[in-house]
Amino acid sequence: MLFLGGISPAEESEFLYAGAGEESEKGSIGEFRGEGKKVLSSAGLLGLGENHPPHRAEVLAEFQHRGYYLAHVVECPLDAGTGKVGLVQALCEGRLPVVLARIRRSLRPKRIVLISQSLDGLIPRFAAGDPAAALMLDNGKAFALDVADPAPATERLRRVLSAAAGPGA
Repeated sequence: MLFLGGISPAEESEFLYAGAGEESEKGSIGEFRGEGKKVLSSAGLLGLGENHPPHRAEVLAEFQHRGYYLAHVVECPLDAGTGKVGLVQALCEGRLPVVLARIRRSLRPKRIVLISQSLDGLIPRFAAGDPAAALMLDNGKAFALDVADPAPATERLRRVLSAAAGPGA
């Protein structure tokens, strides 16, 4: 399952895979922030090991073990103050053919979960661009994990992922 965001987070600490190769005593789950934390929360991975929080590498290994992967349409973050919605949408639209080719040729997910409201206008192109992958949406829109209060979308996505995993998962 591919979680697809519009644009990479500006802050390195908010990127899910930041420091993934580094092990330290401070590598607990409490250090995940921003987008990475939202995605892990949606995937039901924030409650793991509450008495003894696992290291980042353990959480990321479980994320991958469940068949999850996170990518962005625009892989380079924008400079601070340039994150206007129209600009992000235009950048995403320009990169879409390359991203769709990467999804088809390399990533080949069974499901794609859009997690950025900047991708809402591109949903018809996603649906037409990779019919082999099921597009998972939030009432016809992306699961907006990139808004000021993502809690409702995070909870809806958690329920969808739980249902998709099936009984006993």
